[in-house]
Amino acid sequence: MTPARDTARPARPAVTLRPVEDNDCLMLHEWQKDPETRRFARNPAVPSLEDHTAWFEMKRSDPTCLFWVILADGVPAGSLRLDCAPDGASCEVSISVDQKHRGMGIAGEALRLARRQVPDALIRAFVMDDNAASRALFLGTGYDPQGEGWYHSAPAKDTRR
Repeated sequence: MTPARDTARPARPAVTLRPVEDNDCLMLHEWQKDPETRRFARNPAVPSLEDHTAWFEMKRSDPTCLFWVILADGVPAGSLRLDCAPDGASCEVSISVDQKHRGMGIAGEALRLARRQVPDALIRAFVMDDNAASRALFLGTGYDPQGEGWYHSAPAKDTRR
């Protein structure tokens, strides 16, 4: 008799977002040095720690930027940022998951949580042509392709009327 194989998938981690904190700068810089992250970044060069720190402080002080650390079962697993227009009508999303946490459904859940923070905004995402994983992520979370690498998530419709 052949023993049964365990085909159960591991439980998905609980995903939450918390605002970035001062002490997250070095952790985010380490994630930015990941070759797979750089491969699909608009600027593929790894930022110096000095440049990253200046950028981090600029984003943290920008009132139109919503910037979170993605937590998976309470453990930092990535980052998600919404750079919003001053009127809040639209935001561009940037998301990155640490290589140790990829393939667990964390990014999709983080995008759903971010959507709840800006329910009335159009959220835009730019995806490089050869980034199949990100294309699948955005399509799988309800973003519509708009051409030339752009995907949009329209504001939720008010159905209470």
